[in-house]
Amino acid sequence: MLRFSLALVSVVVVALAILWMTGLLSWSGEEKPRPRQQAQMKDSPGSGNLAQPYRTRPLEIASVPDSPRTILVDPIVLTDTTLAPVQEAEVPSRVDGQLQQVYVRLGSQLSAGDLIAQLDDTVSRPEMEMAKVRAESTADIEVAKRIRDYWDLEYKIAQQVNRAVPNAVAMLELRQREVQRDRYEFEWIASVEKNHIARHEYEQKRRLWELHQIRSPIPGEVTKLYKRVGEGVKAGETIVRIANYDRLYVEGAIPLPMRAMVRPGMRVLVEPERQQGWLKELRGHTATVTGLALTPDGRFLISSGEDGRLVFWDWAVSAQRAVELRDAKFSREYGCVASSPAIERRGEVVSYTIFAGSADGRIRMWQVDASTSGRIVRVSQTVIGEVLPIHRTAIRCLAISADGKMVASGSEDGDICVTSLETQQTLCRVRDPATPREPAHRAAVTSLAFLPEGDLVSASQDRTLARWQIGQDTQGNWTSDLLWRMDGRSADVAQLGISRDGRRALFESGEELRILDLRGGQTLAVISSRRSGYFRSIALFSPEGRQVLTTTAGGRLHLWNVPPTQEESAWLRLAYHKGFRYHTPMVLGALNAGLTPNGAALLPGWLFLAYPQRGQSLASDVLLASYTPDLPSPASATSFTTQIPELWPVDARELRLYAMSDPSSVTCAAFSPDGRFCFTGGSDKVIRVWPTPSLEETIRPLEGVLVYVGQQVESGGGLVRVRAELENPRIRSARLELGIRVTLTVLPELRR
Repeated sequence: MLRFSLALVSVVVVALAILWMTGLLSWSGEEKPRPRQQAQMKDSPGSGNLAQPYRTRPLEIASVPDSPRTILVDPIVLTDTTLAPVQEAEVPSRVDGQLQQVYVRLGSQLSAGDLIAQLDDTVSRPEMEMAKVRAESTADIEVAKRIRDYWDLEYKIAQQVNRAVPNAVAMLELRQREVQRDRYEFEWIASVEKNHIARHEYEQKRRLWELHQIRSPIPGEVTKLYKRVGEGVKAGETIVRIANYDRLYVEGAIPLPMRAMVRPGMRVLVEPERQQGWLKELRGHTATVTGLALTPDGRFLISSGEDGRLVFWDWAVSAQRAVELRDAKFSREYGCVASSPAIERRGEVVSYTIFAGSADGRIRMWQVDASTSGRIVRVSQTVIGEVLPIHRTAIRCLAISADGKMVASGSEDGDICVTSLETQQTLCRVRDPATPREPAHRAAVTSLAFLPEGDLVSASQDRTLARWQIGQDTQGNWTSDLLWRMDGRSADVAQLGISRDGRRALFESGEELRILDLRGGQTLAVISSRRSGYFRSIALFSPEGRQVLTTTAGGRLHLWNVPPTQEESAWLRLAYHKGFRYHTPMVLGALNAGLTPNGAALLPGWLFLAYPQRGQSLASDVLLASYTPDLPSPASATSFTTQIPELWPVDARELRLYAMSDPSSVTCAAFSPDGRFCFTGGSDKVIRVWPTPSLEETIRPLEGVLVYVGQQVESGGGLVRVRAELENPRIRSARLELGIRVTLTVLPELRR
């Protein structure tokens, strides 16, 4: 019976082990989730048949080649964080004394162990040197050893003689030799021990003397000196502060629900706010500078002002090398200036065509001939609208078509006029066909731009941005047609930019500057100035379209890096349960494999993801839904609502903050054609030239590693502390300084 019971128990144990190994039983006794092929999802309006499981292929992530089972998800962006050195030390005095010498100054670079300062050692140094002499003296040891060796030899000889001739040496004499040997053996041992004591005393004296030396415990830079030569110090009192700026850390706090998605070792992006001063100033106006433009080759800068002056600057050679373009019949202010995209070369002479919009509603045109050396040869002038004024009110903005044959002008009363530069006749006045008697805008037109295909984009103080089609009808008459109009602008930005390729426009709304796709009106990215107030005055694309120059109400001139377009990266917003927050936007980059026919991929224990392939738009019938019982978030064991995923923008990152004496005075700006410089003019009558970041700095943000994720929630905030470390660039121009504001972007990962 006992054997039968044991056999039965063995069978049961083996069966349970097999069930546990196959995953049908857990040690906790809970039922394990079903395999993902059997996952069920609830239906929702418009979702189709979501009850059938999605069949997925293995995902291939080109952006993470070393981790093919990793999927990048929502970046967690922490703003207004600050940098601090990983290694920092305040070096104290270790004994009481007086500073005899200080060997460093502010900014000194030190290695670990370098001497910083010396305390008065008039007492400790002689004591240490005397102890050193005693410790290094071995005369007593040598004498005792030689005498010991002599008597040891005498004793051994006597023994050998007695072995050869018994009793040749009397026992008393033999005993005396042995006693002498032992005596000097003890004296030799005593000398050695005495020397050990002397060496120990020397070490003590040396250490006491070294306490009077103040050395750097870490490599780094001297950031503060607390004491000067001759001052008395007490033990423990700080002498100098040292910081190692080669490795920095940045701390921030993330919401508790996001803690499950981050862990030490994750990659982070660190985007510092860099300050930059101007290269040179151009002074020649006596009133506010109203417009800036550069010739197509970038050699000359043209500026207009309320003082009625139009100045042609050879800015790269000398701030004093300039020519004023005068009109004897006109003394009122110029509101804007433009340069024709076409230039004419005749041997060593280059001809430029310059346009200026004036307060009398006319456009004035100059042809400026300059030698290849930069010397102005001849200036001639033509006034467009001399007989029939183009506008009844002051002209606020100008735009030249890509072929250089048309000029568009916008005025204070909202009127837009397109004029032929060949015939100097008005081609058409821009009107909305629905309201042909009304001007294009209900308030002043502040910005105009021709697109490469010939369409015209206008911005106005009536808070709208509009796109117009300019062309000829079947009878050859020039007409305009409103393609679309967007309202909701704050209208604080007068000079509103269009990218050179004509595909993107800037649309400001308070503290946000949206980058719009002009082909469909979608928002591609958002630039936020919540830290600096509303956008003001200007918002311009750089020539290559990678940066945007802005001014804000906080009196700041900013240069921003523009996020990639949809063709470069895909954007996604995840749908969470109704009671749980939405994720911030995320970039999937080159995640373009492993899609089901309807664009969904399933991760065990996580969400279904729906996203567009690289270079494709996200169809409205692609759905996002998930049911997961073990999602590591407060929404665990909850069925998620089905949502239609949205293409969603992310914030641009700030590249540079330009330092000015009065940044709020900026009224106009322009980029050089190569994008290496930008120019600003303002109410302080000064034109400033600024450098722009290199391409490497623009496209390669600093990277760091997450080293700490807190386990405890901060009281009252529901936040968890995180910390990342990064290497400070060695290049001087790119090196980070403490105190600057930093944006920390954590790139979480989901692992299959």
